[in-house]
Amino acid sequence: ELALEDLEEGLRRAELRRTLEDRRRPWLESLIRTLSTHISAAHTAIAREKAAPVELRWGPEEQLEVAPPLPKKPKNPRFHGAKGGR
Repeated sequence: ELALEDLEEGLRRAELRRTLEDRRRPWLESLIRTLSTHISAAHTAIAREKAAPVELRWGPEEQLEVAPPLPKKPKNPRFHGAKGGR
């Protein structure tokens, strides 16, 4: 999971590389567009959250079913005594 600062740093470095390149690179342009879109969406979401905080619910709404306990392991009748049946 990336922090917003990581995305902004990646965008800054991609734009710097674009200025240093002597020819246009389609993958670099695509990366810059993608990073810009995600950064813009993150800023919008942060502003919206600050304006009207939303209550988050992390638990299930309904009661979960619990499986019955496993049966106990039966004793092995071959091994008796202190030496283990040797």
